[in-house]
Amino acid sequence: MEPFLPPELEREIFETAAVRDRTHIPTLLRVSHRVLGWVEPLLYRTLILNDYHHDHALLALRSKTVEFKRQAVRHVILGYYTEQPGAHTFLSGCPGIETLVVDGCPAEELLCIMDTLRIKKLNIRFSSRSTPEWTRSTLSRPLFLSITHLEIYRDHVRASSDPISWDEEWCPLAALPELTHLCLAYQLAMNILRPTLQNCLQLQVLIPMFWHAYSARQAAKFALELELSTSDFRVVVMMMGIEQFNEDWEMGVRGRDDFWHRAELFVARKRRGEIEGSVYLLKD
Repeated sequence: MEPFLPPELEREIFETAAVRDRTHIPTLLRVSHRVLGWVEPLLYRTLILNDYHHDHALLALRSKTVEFKRQAVRHVILGYYTEQPGAHTFLSGCPGIETLVVDGCPAEELLCIMDTLRIKKLNIRFSSRSTPEWTRSTLSRPLFLSITHLEIYRDHVRASSDPISWDEEWCPLAALPELTHLCLAYQLAMNILRPTLQNCLQLQVLIPMFWHAYSARQAAKFALELELSTSDFRVVVMMMGIEQFNEDWEMGVRGRDDFWHRAELFVARKRRGEIEGSVYLLKD
């Protein structure tokens, strides 16, 4: 098929069509070799990986060059896949990843590979069984230096006899040069919200996140207590169901309205005086 338009315009048309509706990509791949070269990487731009042995996109990627994967793979959820050895091979072979969700506390080998990436948005889980020294040293790793948006969760609540400490564990957050958006599981926020606000002056948004529908009352109580003790527009208390996460995440990586964007709008409205500065709960 001979081109009728300038190559730059033709490429933009095909790439826009592919991005707007991914179901069209298989058809577009058959138009011509040049269109194949433009559109095929878009098949792999956003990946949700749960099964190393049966994921079709992952199987197809094994035959691709590192340069192809560098250009193609940008946004990834590593589900239970983090527990499988193939996760290490996959991450090391995709150096262009910008957005990463790691479902599970990553082992040292995986962290070393993540250190080589330039991740901008990271969702990571810290085990409550981890020592304060491990948490502090992990947050000081090279992988966090490029991150602008960071979500941190724990697998369960630490015993009250082993409290969460800003100075002993979480103070490296204040040294992250690019960090502007931070989301903390509410258990963490209850312990380190105030020192985080005091020390992370570059933050634009700080979200205590309540993840279950039954936490609505708890979230409202938390926000009300903040009204009485805090005066910081950057705080946005949010709620989200676990089942909503993947859809919300995909909206974000496709440039649409995700929870980060909703929080930014909420903060902006408070700064303009459209919402009382003492209101912290964002009700979706």
